[in-house]
Amino acid sequence: MIDRAWLEIDAQALLNNYQQIQNRVGRSKVMAVVKDVFYGLGVDSVLTLQEHGVDFFATATISEALELRHAGIDKNILVLGYTHPSRFIELVQNDLHQTIISYDYGLKIETFHERIKTHLKINTGMNRLGVNYKEREKILDLYNRLEISGVFSHLLASDELTEKGRDVTKLQIQRMDEVIDFLESHNVGVGFAHLHNSYGCLNYGEYQYDYVRPGLIFVGCPDAENFQNALTLKARVAMVKDIKKNEQIGYGAENTVPRDMRVATVTIGYGDGLERRLAETDFTPSIGGVACPFVGRMSMDQCVVDVSNVDNVKEGDVIEFLNNEHDVFKMAEALNTIPYEILTHMMSRLPRSNINEEL
Repeated sequence: MIDRAWLEIDAQALLNNYQQIQNRVGRSKVMAVVKDVFYGLGVDSVLTLQEHGVDFFATATISEALELRHAGIDKNILVLGYTHPSRFIELVQNDLHQTIISYDYGLKIETFHERIKTHLKINTGMNRLGVNYKEREKILDLYNRLEISGVFSHLLASDELTEKGRDVTKLQIQRMDEVIDFLESHNVGVGFAHLHNSYGCLNYGEYQYDYVRPGLIFVGCPDAENFQNALTLKARVAMVKDIKKNEQIGYGAENTVPRDMRVATVTIGYGDGLERRLAETDFTPSIGGVACPFVGRMSMDQCVVDVSNVDNVKEGDVIEFLNNEHDVFKMAEALNTIPYEILTHMMSRLPRSNINEEL
């Protein structure tokens, strides 16, 4: 039994979401972006995808890629971010693909004493990493120098369905296609082309490449039909007590209760990844579907909730902070942030539990 706080992963929902992605992108295959422990879903969820047909994964760092290798991921892995040249040998030893993030970086890869598998990133407008789409002679030169097995870019506004958002996205698609056409006109095999992130899959799936790179929507997507929530966050009640109107609760002399109430101390706090300011929003955890509003400030390892409307609450009972009705997207809305930030804050002391062990 998990005794404190934990994340439950619904592998059936995860696989459903994988199928929903595939349904939207035609011939394109899925390269699962699984950085930062797969947005909270954990390494076991990556293994589940591998077992059900995903043959390419992407991480932000080489350290994340090595963690996957050590866990049993033996399919292709692309490191999307910068890897220091001192670690190039680890790319070779672990059969990893490295992103060429600039022309000069590509030249450094060329001088390494062993051949490194690479994908070339094209800057089509986001201006973070990549060789500028206009620098076609440099792009061609890198293909002549290196073992490049793929070319890709990244969409900056695929989730913005405004006129400007659509115009920017279609311009990026056009620039990507122009680079591919240029290379092919010079009899260069470009390798695997990939462009679409999660919302690119949802909103621009008709523009098809060899792979798509979804990440967040494996967790769920309330904006799209037939996606399911794959993540539940739970914790246990440690203590239940009655307190009187105007008594203090938690940190801060000003934090008093406005009425007599029954409260529960719960075994989770901002040290586990919950935003401290969540207790100041309207977002509420629940027991048995009954809302239990936060009371007072959240602590590092604990929080206090109002259970006056819940019958027979006792030590050991389970309270849910994320579930199908109150998912990470709603929590992000309450905090005026994005789901990625919430998921990547879920700390390592939160165990992951698969509720579909047979998968």
